[in-house]
Amino acid sequence: MLETITSRAVKLRRNIPLYLRTFGLRGLLAFASMRYFGSREPHRLFLRGNPRPIWVRPESTDFLTFRDIFVDREYAFELGDGLRLIVDAGANVGLAAIYFANAFPQARIIAIEPEHENFLLLQKNIVGYPQIVAVEAALWWRSGQIHLTDPGRGQHGFITRDDAQSGSGGADVGLVRAVCIEELLATHGVDQIDLLKVDIEGSEKEVFEASQGWIDRVSVVIVELHDRFKPGCAAAFAQATRAMVPVAERGKVVVKARAAYPGKA
Repeated sequence: MLETITSRAVKLRRNIPLYLRTFGLRGLLAFASMRYFGSREPHRLFLRGNPRPIWVRPESTDFLTFRDIFVDREYAFELGDGLRLIVDAGANVGLAAIYFANAFPQARIIAIEPEHENFLLLQKNIVGYPQIVAVEAALWWRSGQIHLTDPGRGQHGFITRDDAQSGSGGADVGLVRAVCIEELLATHGVDQIDLLKVDIEGSEKEVFEASQGWIDRVSVVIVELHDRFKPGCAAAFAQATRAMVPVAERGKVVVKARAAYPGKA
């Protein structure tokens, strides 16, 4: 235990300049409190210049996601400022949705998350962001119901499987609502998605394999590909977005866009 605390303290000291730029002094103190003195209950973190707290669960994968998005700036791509509708599929506890809300304050954001505990924290995190609409569902190639499975990779690692599939390699959480892009567009009364962010632990394979009816209505796609969990994800994405051009690639995250789209200067 002492060795763990000492190791964390060394890492904190090394990263203080970076964390100060990200959190500010108030946020850095809140972060240190969470890491060393926090309870198991959700804990508040603060971003520099952002008065609203962000809630994360200690001893979970929430802070890893927080670090990816706000410290390492995983989604900080130059996409212009004209984006009006963003769909965040695999929203987890809402951190990417909050990043997009701050980066594109004029945009409406639909945040989709199937796992109930994650969804409850997502709802808590988006209080004060009226432009974010939360949908408790999994993005899938069809609407209906789908099995949610916990493969043991943490709160950000839940996967979905169809009834006909087997060998999921994890504990079945139960049936959850599934929505397809066509249903989202119809339900929310829109016909164009300016930015589609997809981080759904391998289900992007089925989603993009069945994208013929809607992919032409998407301007920019940010996707994390999971061929390490389900072979064929990258191939399905490449085929679906063959009319788009590469914008950037950062680790497992790939960005493609139409040659002309609303946010482009």
